[in-house]
Amino acid sequence: MIVSALSTLAVSFGIRYLPLHEVVIFALLVFALVFFAVKSWLGWRLLSEIRFDYLPQSPLENGWRRAYGELGTNPRWSNPADAPVAGSISIEIPSGCAIETSVTPNATVAIRLVYSANYSNETMFFIKVELSSQDGRTTVQKWMKLVVGERDPFPTGNYETMEWTLPLRGKALRNGWRTFDVVLPDAVRRTWGTLGFKFRRIIVVRIRAKTEVSPLQFYEGLWHRATKTRS
Repeated sequence: MIVSALSTLAVSFGIRYLPLHEVVIFALLVFALVFFAVKSWLGWRLLSEIRFDYLPQSPLENGWRRAYGELGTNPRWSNPADAPVAGSISIEIPSGCAIETSVTPNATVAIRLVYSANYSNETMFFIKVELSSQDGRTTVQKWMKLVVGERDPFPTGNYETMEWTLPLRGKALRNGWRTFDVVLPDAVRRTWGTLGFKFRRIIVVRIRAKTEVSPLQFYEGLWHRATKTRS
């Protein structure tokens, strides 16, 4: 029956009298084309982007706020000349100071965060997420600190009940920059998920100390929702 169906498919494309192995190869090629077309249709869709194209205006005039620490008398915001990603920003604030922004309502349903950054020795990059218990009855808000590295995730020292540190290898660009691709449900599974929580939504992005960072992109992932297998 399968052979007959494959032969019929080949004939429908104007191909006659092919040996069986060539019919099978032809059918596999058709299947592959259909598979990748469906995957593309169900792929990642950009929902929102935190941009910095308002420079030389301050981020504090464009949706960001001081989270903690003192900005000092001369915080500086500029376009890094050596950035490999257009529209990036150089943030120069004291090491004990952090700024943050709430993501837009549209971005809260994103399940993927993509950004590039040049981490200094003092840079800290955080995201605040809403989590739920496995049965969905309990919700909490927790933090994750995204750092450069390859070790396993771990609860942040002195902040174990509120924050996990998630090392990310990223992909090297140039001039010390790396790009990071964070699938949020998987990031939570590897951190807070070990305590029985699952991802619901992203709420806040926070940056501490001297940092160079690209626009932050938030994606909806229909393919990820359909398969639950991407890591």
